[in-house]
Amino acid sequence: MRYLILLCLLASFNVFSETSLWRVSKGKSELFIGGTIHLLSANDYPLPVEFEQAYKMSDQIVFETDLAAMARPEVQQQLLQRVMYKKGQSLKNAISKQTYQALAEHSASVGLDMKALDQFKPPMVILTLVMAELQRLGMTESGVDDYFNQKAIADAKSLGALESLQVQ
Repeated sequence: MRYLILLCLLASFNVFSETSLWRVSKGKSELFIGGTIHLLSANDYPLPVEFEQAYKMSDQIVFETDLAAMARPEVQQQLLQRVMYKKGQSLKNAISKQTYQALAEHSASVGLDMKALDQFKPPMVILTLVMAELQRLGMTESGVDDYFNQKAIADAKSLGALESLQVQ
């Protein structure tokens, strides 16, 4: 059985090849592993032909987590509850005054509302800053993971996940 695993990384790195796709095999078993990013620019499409070839050869597509479930409103609400402070708490009270001031200045310079950020825990603030920067760089298209998730659903391919929604 052949599998394509798309690991969603927030950074890409050069690994002496044209793509971030690797093939691992033993006997008749093959595994394709693709390093991906959640957002791409329009210039990144079409994807390298190796990704399409690996997809066609794969019976099952495995993602970091269940992408369809991640899009459900109730899951989004649960995620928000985990990354937001409870009433009476805030980012301002969780980090140093210097760090908060630097964050406020940077946020203003990139058009982010510090009042909105103040309700989020540090990991969500970092993710928000990263996403804003990626969008500023023109990375507004769906990434490799979403592209192949939609394709696999349309092709009725078996889907899998490396992490549960709770771990994610």
